[in-house]
Amino acid sequence: DFLSERASPPVYTTFLQAWQAQLAVLEPIPRMIVTRRAGMHGARETLEEIGAMLGVTRERVRQIETLVVERLAERSRWRRSVEANLVAAFGSGRALPLDLLAQDSWWAGIDQQELLLDYVVRRIFEDQLFVLEAPSGKRYLTKFGPSDFVTHLESAKSRVAKLEYPVEEIVIAEILHAEADVLDPILFTELEQAVGELLHRDPEKPGLALGYGRYRTDELLAFLNGQAEPVPVSLVEDACG
Repeated sequence: DFLSERASPPVYTTFLQAWQAQLAVLEPIPRMIVTRRAGMHGARETLEEIGAMLGVTRERVRQIETLVVERLAERSRWRRSVEANLVAAFGSGRALPLDLLAQDSWWAGIDQQELLLDYVVRRIFEDQLFVLEAPSGKRYLTKFGPSDFVTHLESAKSRVAKLEYPVEEIVIAEILHAEADVLDPILFTELEQAVGELLHRDPEKPGLALGYGRYRTDELLAFLNGQAEPVPVSLVEDACG
């Protein structure tokens, strides 16, 4: 820790205050580089863009940024403060919607600073925390990587595709719960939405899925699965084109 932190341990009331306090002790150029790289005041800027503005190479900008990040990671009191509030926010979970996180007073405004949060978790908490953008567009702070989510989403889709149709949707829900629970139960709705977009449902029998898939053949099979007996080709053409 720095001497100032030893003499007077900081107490931060919000994450944004804690971050700004760390930037305040930096020299102007390092502070400007990290602020722009973190996208605090707009789009995140590249090393090349900042280098061109300062008249230095992208490598020099990268070196300055890396030095600042390493110093930030070493400030144990600041880091412990962030970690303690992360533990409180996550509870026993492994995924936390950013809009829900922002309801915590310590994380107030974080949903308006997603680029900054992404920067901090990538550079300060590398390989420990991740920002996940789910298929719905909703963003989550997670303890697992986006690739893990994709793996379980694709597994869910594959398992649902292999079912014998027609099938009760509760069977599909059980598959989705099994896949989501490995990550965090809160992600069930994300899997449900992604899989649901490809489900063909029986309009006359709520809760019954007739088929699954995005192609014309899937639509045709779903239509036939919904018929109690063989139907004329003309009726199939009218229904499926």
